[in-house]
Amino acid sequence: IAAFDRKRLAEGKREAILVAASRLFNRKGVDITSLDEIAAELGATKRTLYHHVGDKDAIVTACYERVYRIGQFIENNAFDRPQPGFNEMDLVVGVLRANAIALLRPDIEPLRPTLGFGALSAENRALLAAVGRNLTTDWQSRYSKLQSQGEVRAINLRLLLTVIPGGPSWLSKGLLDVGAERRAEIATEVVDVLRL
Repeated sequence: IAAFDRKRLAEGKREAILVAASRLFNRKGVDITSLDEIAAELGATKRTLYHHVGDKDAIVTACYERVYRIGQFIENNAFDRPQPGFNEMDLVVGVLRANAIALLRPDIEPLRPTLGFGALSAENRALLAAVGRNLTTDWQSRYSKLQSQGEVRAINLRLLLTVIPGGPSWLSKGLLDVGAERRAEIATEVVDVLRL
């Protein structure tokens, strides 16, 4: 970011707030984490949080929007630009692994799915629930295709969709402090369990 690019600097500050908030929410929970703690984590003030994101409801909502954006970016890169020789199952496993790696990276660490959803305002819950329904429909279609190809055994797709996305979410609880090469190994192993 150029030193005097105010718009990009503001975006960078907003992103830093969302990363710090997601990390604290993942470790402690949404209800328990205060704005003071998020500000202290950043060496900032609550006023800075309000200026760049908003109140706690706005921060939690923005963290959810961010996790959806990260997931969408990963999916777009996998499904819209597949590598030669990759089948649908390879792509699904790749997406799950990339999401698991993101959960392990302290510079990215998105909010864990469903964490603090009940703490949101009714309006924001409805907005994010609609996004969640669209994602569920996309993934049901994907798993249905895999079942028809014999790649996934017959199983209740709704049940599968409750287990698969949340499977690696424990990785963001801060229990593992490992380097980049080990993150990829851990993500591969966790996703391999889900694949099996």
